[in-house]
Amino acid sequence: MDINKVLEYFKTHYNHTTVKEAAHYFGYSESHFYRVFKKETGVTPQDYLVSLKVQNSVEELLKTNASVLNIQLKSGYLSEGTFTNRIKKSMILSPKQLTTQYNKIYSDYKLHEDDELIEESCEEADLTVHLTCEEQFEGIIFIGLFKKPIPNQSPVVGKAILKFDKERDVYFNDVPPGGYYCLACVIHKTYNPLKIFVHKDNLRGKVEGKMTFPGKYKKHLNLRLPLPEDPPITLNLPLLFINILKESKSEYRAD
Repeated sequence: MDINKVLEYFKTHYNHTTVKEAAHYFGYSESHFYRVFKKETGVTPQDYLVSLKVQNSVEELLKTNASVLNIQLKSGYLSEGTFTNRIKKSMILSPKQLTTQYNKIYSDYKLHEDDELIEESCEEADLTVHLTCEEQFEGIIFIGLFKKPIPNQSPVVGKAILKFDKERDVYFNDVPPGGYYCLACVIHKTYNPLKIFVHKDNLRGKVEGKMTFPGKYKKHLNLRLPLPEDPPITLNLPLLFINILKESKSEYRAD
């Protein structure tokens, strides 16, 4: 299977194809297509396709004056409820809330993007991630633990890193029991609101493999430019950052 051709097909036909139809188009059984796609990309074709739909829908919602219904139908969703749930699962907000609140979220984010965060350090942390990056950038690193190897819903635990110079350690304490993947993305500094909600070109990275907690891990994560096989990042990163900031300040006041 030429995975780049498959990915290009999905990106072009995301709104009117299914995994079964894609498998048939490339001459594979659905089960074989599923296995090879997951092996090549790390995620299932269904998760990849759904994330493409969400990514493109969010972009349309924020940069056009089209109605939510038109964008829903353009994305291939006949059910309003399914469309709303898909967007809300990734972006925390419903499509309507996203269109009415994103300017305020952007303003709040810009107001606090240079704030100080109370950062933990612990040699006995459940997970220590050594972050590295050879690329120069200005922005905030968002790193979290996710139930799937695709950032398409809020993480179980998330952190925002404001101070970074080529490398540093990030600590996760009191990780809830379960199996998780560690993924990271840079929210680049910009005055274009759309670019802090749509993350097509952002630096990103992942820890290889799934980690099971309780457990103690020390891992490496290198931030890099996106690769063709990377799944879409469909998270409301500015809102997650604001929530992390509020939680950090709340814990500081409680102490």
